[in-house]
Amino acid sequence: MQIVLSGQPEFEEKLYNANLRQLRSVISLWCRTNPLNGEETQAYMEERLRIAGGEPAVFIPRSGGLVYRYSKGIPRHH
Repeated sequence: MQIVLSGQPEFEEKLYNANLRQLRSVISLWCRTNPLNGEETQAYMEERLRIAGGEPAVFIPRSGGLVYRYSKGIPRHH
């Protein structure tokens, strides 16, 4: 059986708890995602709008930069 564990950085910290040593020993791959850059943030916004059936023109041209600045390139769904 293969299981994928995914979470925010705090989840990785919890995995270093001594009680979870056996679980850590069977994890074969660790991966971290990095924040998006400004262009990736803009592309991400446009793609999410496209998936939702919207038009990218809904945002003013500099909105991608503003979202990037305030989000620090970290997309989150709330």
